[in-house]
Amino acid sequence: MQEINSEYVIKLYGQSVAQNGDRVLVLELCNGGDLRSFIELRDGILKEDEAHWLLSQIIKAIIDYSKCRVVHRDLKLLNLALVVEGEVFKN
Repeated sequence: MQEINSEYVIKLYGQSVAQNGDRVLVLELCNGGDLRSFIELRDGILKEDEAHWLLSQIIKAIIDYSKCRVVHRDLKLLNLALVVEGEVFKN
């Protein structure tokens, strides 16, 4: 993950090992929740331009991953984190 330099992929800043032996990853803050929650806030309905915008960002992230010869093996709405500048998404 540290090798992927993309505005569409969450940044990994470092890693450590906790006292109990668990690995801890220090990641970029994604304050907007996940894509599933975003869609649920809109009662499962996205406008065409919203869907296009979101899908284009997902595709750009996949392209950036593939340039580094990486495959995301668990791509789903819950694993797509959102970054919100300013106001939090509202219905």
